[in-house]
Amino acid sequence: MKKLTEREIQDWLAKIQRMEYEEMAVRWRFDPAGSPYFNTNYPQLYAAFQERFNKHFNGMRAPISKHIGFDRDAWVGKYEIEKS
Repeated sequence: MKKLTEREIQDWLAKIQRMEYEEMAVRWRFDPAGSPYFNTNYPQLYAAFQERFNKHFNGMRAPISKHIGFDRDAWVGKYEIEKS
C-alpha cells in the first residue's frame, strides 16, 4: 500500500467515525493486516478504530460475531472486503 497523505488520513478518520457496528465488526474479522485501519504506520487510524469499536460499540460480542459468521466472501460486495 502506498503511503497515505495527511488528507487521506483525515478521510480515513472520517470514515471510521461514520462506520456502524456491523461494518466495524466485519472489518475487524476480515480486513487484511495491511489495511489502513490496522497498519502500524498509521497509529492514529488504529487508535481511532479501536476507540470507536471497543468503547462506543463494546467490541466484538457474541451476537454480532454470530451475525457476520466466518464467510468472508459473503461481505465482499457490501463493505469492499477483499475476496478470499
